[in-house]
Amino acid sequence: MKKLIESNHEELLRGTLRAYRAALDAMGNSGVQACPPAGAQLQLGLWNLQRQLADQATSQLMQDTEERVAAELQQWGERSAEYYRGKTEEFKEIMIIMAHTAEAVSQRDQRLDDVGRWGGRLHQLKGGGSGTRGQTGLPANFRQKAPEIHGSLVSPR
Repeated sequence: MKKLIESNHEELLRGTLRAYRAALDAMGNSGVQACPPAGAQLQLGLWNLQRQLADQATSQLMQDTEERVAAELQQWGERSAEYYRGKTEEFKEIMIIMAHTAEAVSQRDQRLDDVGRWGGRLHQLKGGGSGTRGQTGLPANFRQKAPEIHGSLVSPR
């Protein structure tokens, strides 16, 4: 009976260690997925801890491993937070640059619209590019375009 209990105890210990190593592996993989630049270092640190956990582990080794796992996760959290703070600042700078660019483009477009409106008005006043001019210096087709004005210019009352 004593051998059976010891056998079950050893099997339970080996199973627990396998599960703990698998959990460390999963944590490392998840760390890489969550923040690749910081996750690689976490994954390596946890992999080293996995290797140290043999099928026969002492309670002191387990306690040391627990503390080192906590330290690895803490460092990973700090590195990840710093990485994402930096990315947030980069994103803010990009958004500010884009806002300034959009404002400059809008101002340029407004100026071009103003020039276009004045250019069109000047073109209309010139007669739309018609080359023939009458005695008044107005385009020859001015009579058809504005007969009431033409009449007052040609035959004043």
